[in-house]
Amino acid sequence: GQGDVTRILGSASFFWKNVSVAFFGMNHSKYHVGIDMHKPDGQALIRKLAARSDIVIENFKAGTLEEKFGIGYRQLREVNPRLIYVANTGFGQWGPFARGRASYDGLAQAVSGLTAITGTPGGHPTKIGNYLGDWYGACMSALGALAALRWRDRTGEGQFVEMAQCEGLLRAMDWTWLYAGLTKRDRPQTGNRDPVFSPSGVFRCKDGYVALVAGTDAEYRGLCRVLGKPGLARNGRKDADRLDGMIQAWCEKRTRSEVEKIARRHHVPAAPVMTGKDHYESRHLRARRSVWEHEDPVYGTMVEYGPAPKLSATPARIKWAGK
Repeated sequence: GQGDVTRILGSASFFWKNVSVAFFGMNHSKYHVGIDMHKPDGQALIRKLAARSDIVIENFKAGTLEEKFGIGYRQLREVNPRLIYVANTGFGQWGPFARGRASYDGLAQAVSGLTAITGTPGGHPTKIGNYLGDWYGACMSALGALAALRWRDRTGEGQFVEMAQCEGLLRAMDWTWLYAGLTKRDRPQTGNRDPVFSPSGVFRCKDGYVALVAGTDAEYRGLCRVLGKPGLARNGRKDADRLDGMIQAWCEKRTRSEVEKIARRHHVPAAPVMTGKDHYESRHLRARRSVWEHEDPVYGTMVEYGPAPKLSATPARIKWAGK
């Protein structure tokens, strides 16, 4: 094997002290050990570790650890009946689309339907900009593991927890698949607009972009006052193109901060479209330690995204960037 591939991913062709920046965000405060599963001694070591573990998590192709290495759930539960075994795959452990099929985040997004609804109306299907399938699958796997731990507290029994990336994203598609089933039509792409109400979008300013939403009638009346056209409050929502054009014309004469301040003064929800650089400089995120600056003994001064959620009694912390 080659170890954790995120150590060498060329994210934006940038490495920090010979390590990919992709590695740090997923490896805070973790220890690592390398085991060669191809060798009997390595397989025996994994069985020994599983015998004293609460949870085992893996993300190999369906059936790989059981059939190729003899260390899948059925084998490991023999040495630890209380074991919770979490298998995170692209498309599940069984079914006609699962066996022998590798997955990447982009494939999971595509199969889930997320790619199909993302993008401008009538445009090319668009992948979300980050590894949402990986992140969402991991979060749902953790949730499944916690539910299994609760069950074990009551019964003393371990169990197998299966999480398919594409199915996690599919459950995040809210009403999309139900709409298709009932109408026999696919949900259309809407770009930055909300598919339910208007206005809701992203608008260009002098120094970047803002997101602006007027979901309630009161917020919409406030927006009309902001635009200097209170008469629009009667029926202006019906012409989304015209309304968006008026908002854009108003925003492009102002900075993000000016738009946000004026909108909030009239009780219209608005927020800047922030970038990673904005996060780095954000007083709000730093105050909440959602952006966390710390000294790492190996990598020096690091500024990273901090733990979430925030726990009052047992707040999480970053002990080191990665080992």
